Amino acid sequence: MENYLKPRLLISVVFLSALTGCASPSLRFTGSEKRNVAIDGFSISVFSSQTEAQAIRTSRSSLAKKGLAEKALKKAIIEVTGCAELSAKDPSDWAILTVDLEC
Repeated sequence: MENYLKPRLLISVVFLSALTGCASPSLRFTGSEKRNVAIDGFSISVFSSQTEAQAIRTSRSSLAKKGLAEKALKKAIIEVTGCAELSAKDPSDWAILTVDLEC
């Protein structure tokens, strides 16, 4: 392989790896069952354990729908876990929501 192609190949592999990891949960949810739900027009993947859950928005959204997306993440966790008592760990992200389940 020509030397000028090696950096391009490496960049391509890193870029494709980043794309495929978009709906991967945090490490503490590795091995958790993945549930895909549709809430208010958003596609969301939810991973949960006995004490916490994580929702990842897998569909595109505009900044204008930020508030709706945040609410959809919470609704998705409630639908999947059946627990409505949630305590957000980092409420600033509107693509990923991780919560403690308090029920």
